[in-house]
Amino acid sequence: MAGTRLAALVRRLRRDVTPDLGACSDADLLARFAATRDNAAFELLVWRHGAMVLSACRRVLGHQQDAEDAFQAAFLVLARKAATVRSGVTVPAWLHRVAVRIAQRAAGKRRTTVALVAEPPARPAPDAVEQNELRGLLDAEIDRLREPYRRAFVLCYLEGLSNADAARVLGCPVGTIESRLSAARRELRHRLSRQRVALPVGILALLVTNSVLGSDAVATATRAGVLAADSGLRAAIGIVGEPAVKLAERGLTMTKTRTWVVAVLGVALIGLVTGVGWANRPIDSPVEPEVAVAPESAEPAVAPPPTPVGENAAKTEAWPLAKQIQWQGGNLFGVAPDGKSIFLLYNSNQIYGISLVGKAGTSIATSENKILAAAVSPDGKYLATAEGANGVKLRDATTGRVIEALWPEGELPAVQVTFVPDGTKLIALCTRTPSGGFAGRPSGPGSIEQEREFQQLARVSVWDVATRKELGHPAQTDKAKLGGLPFYTLAGHGRFMLKSQPVYGANAEGEQVIKSRRITITDAVSGVASKPIEVVGATLAPMRSEPLSPDGKTLVLSDYTQHELRFLDAETGKDRFRVPAFRRPIKTVAFSPDGKLVAAATGISGGARRDDTIAAPSEVVIWDTATGRERARLTDKETIRDYFAIAFSPDGSFLVAQAEGSSKQITIWGHPPTPEPEPAKPVAKAAGGAEAPARFQGLFRDLAGEGVTDSRRIETLFLAALGRFPTDVEARTLVSQLARRDDKAAALRDLLGTLVETTEFKKHAEELGRLAK
Repeated sequence: MAGTRLAALVRRLRRDVTPDLGACSDADLLARFAATRDNAAFELLVWRHGAMVLSACRRVLGHQQDAEDAFQAAFLVLARKAATVRSGVTVPAWLHRVAVRIAQRAAGKRRTTVALVAEPPARPAPDAVEQNELRGLLDAEIDRLREPYRRAFVLCYLEGLSNADAARVLGCPVGTIESRLSAARRELRHRLSRQRVALPVGILALLVTNSVLGSDAVATATRAGVLAADSGLRAAIGIVGEPAVKLAERGLTMTKTRTWVVAVLGVALIGLVTGVGWANRPIDSPVEPEVAVAPESAEPAVAPPPTPVGENAAKTEAWPLAKQIQWQGGNLFGVAPDGKSIFLLYNSNQIYGISLVGKAGTSIATSENKILAAAVSPDGKYLATAEGANGVKLRDATTGRVIEALWPEGELPAVQVTFVPDGTKLIALCTRTPSGGFAGRPSGPGSIEQEREFQQLARVSVWDVATRKELGHPAQTDKAKLGGLPFYTLAGHGRFMLKSQPVYGANAEGEQVIKSRRITITDAVSGVASKPIEVVGATLAPMRSEPLSPDGKTLVLSDYTQHELRFLDAETGKDRFRVPAFRRPIKTVAFSPDGKLVAAATGISGGARRDDTIAAPSEVVIWDTATGRERARLTDKETIRDYFAIAFSPDGSFLVAQAEGSSKQITIWGHPPTPEPEPAKPVAKAAGGAEAPARFQGLFRDLAGEGVTDSRRIETLFLAALGRFPTDVEARTLVSQLARRDDKAAALRDLLGTLVETTEFKKHAEELGRLAK
C-alpha cells in the first residue's frame, strides 16, 4: 500500500509542478504524440494512467491475462485516436471509458473466468468474490454517470487526486467538485439499488488500490502505440498479443456500425455538457470521447462519432490553442523552415526572430533604410529585405549581415520580396506608383487627381541566389487616371504576380464608378501571363495579404461591405466553393505552403476599438481547399482581437496569428515544435553499479520547466527517490545550491546521482521491490 500511495503522490506532485495545465499537461503530451509521434510523451501518459486502466480491466474481467490484453488495447485505441478524439476535459476519464467498454466486449466473448487473487484487506470488507463482482459492476455504472459527475469521480476515486487537484484540472471551484462527487455517489447508490445491490461503506476507497504497473508493461504499451499510430494496429502484433490487437480493432469499429445513433445522442450530450457550465474549460485541455449514455441493453461505443458535414462545431481539436506571446510591436512576415521560430518586421528597419521553443526574441538585422518587406529562404540560410530605392539586400539569416546588395534594373523601388519554393531564386516586385493617391482606388469626385492621367511602372526582378545574377522581365507600363491604375502584388507564396485593374462604367446617374476588376496572373519566373478574367462587383477585390493559392488556381476576393470571402477558379472566374459570411471585417488570408488549407482572420471594424459596435468575437477559420469544408473555427475567449497577419508553418501543422493593439499579441494554434530535451547526462551509479531508474528522466524534464520553484523541485525529487520530503536543513541547503545553477535538469540529475548512492535509497528501492512482487 505504501508503494501505491507513493505512486499516487508522485503523480499528483508532477501535475502540481505544471500549473494551469502547462508544458507537461495530458493535453500537451497527447498533442505532441499526435503531431510528432513523440514516444516519450506517450510513455509518460502510460505511466500516469496505466495503473488506473489496468485496475479497471481487472475488475471487469477478473482474469489477469485478459485484463492485460484489454489494457494494451485501450492504449492502442488512444494511439490511433490521439489526433481525432474530441475536445473534452480529462484523459483519465477518456481512458476509463474506453477500457471499461473494451473489457465489457472481451467479457462478452469469454466463456470462463479465473478469479484474481485479491490483496488481503486492511480492514473488514465484503466477501472477496462478492467484492470483485461489485467492483466490476461499479465500473459499468461509473461509465453511465452523467459527464460532469463521471469526470470528477474518475479523477478523485480512480486516479486518487484530491478535490483541490481535480478542481484545478477541470477548471472549476473546489465546492463544485465536492457537490459533483456527492451527486455521483447518490446516483451510484440509486442505480445499484435498482439492481438490488447495496453499496457497502468504504467500497469506493478500494477502487484507488490500483494494480502494480511494471516498467515492462509501460515499455510494451509505448512501443506498440507508436507503431500502431504510424503503421496501423496489425503492425503491433508481436509487440503485444493478437488478442489485444483484435480488441482494439473492435473498439475502433464499434461506432461505425451505429454512427447515426451515436451522432444524434452525441449532439444531445454536447448540449447537456454546455448547459452545466463547461464553457470555461481550458482551450488546450486533453480530449475525451463524447459518447452518449446508451440504454443498458445497448452495446456501448468506444470511439466518438464523426463530425457531420456542415456542422458548425468545427474540428478544433486538431488546432488547439498552443501558445500566446505578448510582443511589443512588429509585423509578422514568416515562419522559419524548421517551425521553431517566427519573424517580425519591427519599426520598419529591424528584423526580429522569436523562438517558439525558447524564451526570448532576438534582433537579427537592422537596416539604415526603410524595410518594406522581408522573406526567409526555404533552407533558412538567408533573409531578403526589400528596401525601396535602396534595392534588395540578401542577408545571413543568423547574423543579419548583408551578403549582397541587389539593384533591380530600371531603377524601380523594390516593394516586395520572396524566394521560390526550392530556394534557388529570389523574386522582387518593383513598382513606382504616382504620389497623391492610391493605385486602384478613385480619388474624390471632381478632384484634380481624378482628371489627370498618371503613369505607373511595375516589374518583376528575378535573381539566381547562387550566382546573384538578375533574370528580370521587361517592365509593364500602365497609364490611367489615378483611380484607374492597377494594383500589383506578389501572390501564391511568391510564385506569381497578380495585377488587378479596376474597370469603370456609368451608373444610373451618369457617374463613373467601378463596375468590375480585370485580373491577370503572371508566372513570376517565366513571365508567362494568363488570360485575364473579369470579376463583376464594385466592392469585390482581391485580398491584399494573399489573393492566390500556391498553385495559382484559386483566387481569393473579399466583399468588404458584406464581410464575405469568394474563392474563384483563376481560369474561369467561377466559384470553386462558397463559405458563410463573417460577422466581422475580414482582415487577412493565408494559404498553407502545400495549398491544401486556407485560413482567414477577422478583426475590429473601423480599425479602432472605440469605433467597433459589433457584439461578436473575432475569428480565425480554416478550410480545406479541395472541398471547401470548414476544418476549424478558432476564437479567443479572452477578448476581441484585431487580427491583421496570419501564416501557416512550412509543414502546415500550426498557424500563427498576430493582432493589433498596445501589445501585438501573437497566437499559435495547432502543433508547434516542443522544446527539445537537453541531451541526457550520465546518471551517477549506485554503489552496486546500477544506474538510477530511467523513469526519473521524464521527471527531470517536468521539474526543469518554467513556473516551478526550486523548493518544489527538491521536494518532488526527494519524494520520488526516497519516499519522503527533505528535512528543513536539507531543503534550505539544496535550494540555495540549485538557485545558483542555470541548467536545472542537469542539477537535478546530479542530485539524484548523490541520492542513489545512499543507504536510504537502497532500502527504499528494496521496499518498493517487495511491494511490487
